[in-house]
Amino acid sequence: MKYYYMKDGQEVGPVEESELISVGVTRETLVWRYEMPMWSKAGEVSELAYLFNPEYGRPPIIETASQEQQPVVKQRMFRRAFLFSGRIRALEYALSYIFYIAYCFLLGIIFGPDEGLSNVLYDILWFPALIWILSQGTMRCHDRGHSGWYQIIPFYWLWMIFGDGDAFENEYGPDPKGRDIE
Repeated sequence: MKYYYMKDGQEVGPVEESELISVGVTRETLVWRYEMPMWSKAGEVSELAYLFNPEYGRPPIIETASQEQQPVVKQRMFRRAFLFSGRIRALEYALSYIFYIAYCFLLGIIFGPDEGLSNVLYDILWFPALIWILSQGTMRCHDRGHSGWYQIIPFYWLWMIFGDGDAFENEYGPDPKGRDIE
């Protein structure tokens, strides 16, 4: 498992769990890895307890078909809906796109073609949906190994829905399908 750590107020990493002690991480050093909700002191992370407390021993080895494989953990959908970092699967993006179209259609029915106050209310209710679909699109572009700006390419949304993402970890994070084998 790869971790980031704070050194002199700067984020450093990622480094392998086995290298944390050699790079100077102590139990008081703030560390973070993908799927941790926030930075935590290394001594308070249960997976790292064995580094600072030898009596805990090494973490248990999980038996797999091959000793080189790590357990597969799939990402749950819509857990990071308004973030612009990380990766999501094509199915999550397709569902997001359908929800966005349905939401905009519903707003159009409710507010109709009138002008004035209803346009302002429509815009106020539409803007969070726009931010949401842009964040989902950015994460889907990341899954394909591209910048989030790719989503403004005409018809690229079709490629985001029907194209497969990068297998394994890329610069934007681990594979949301759980194919990360290190």
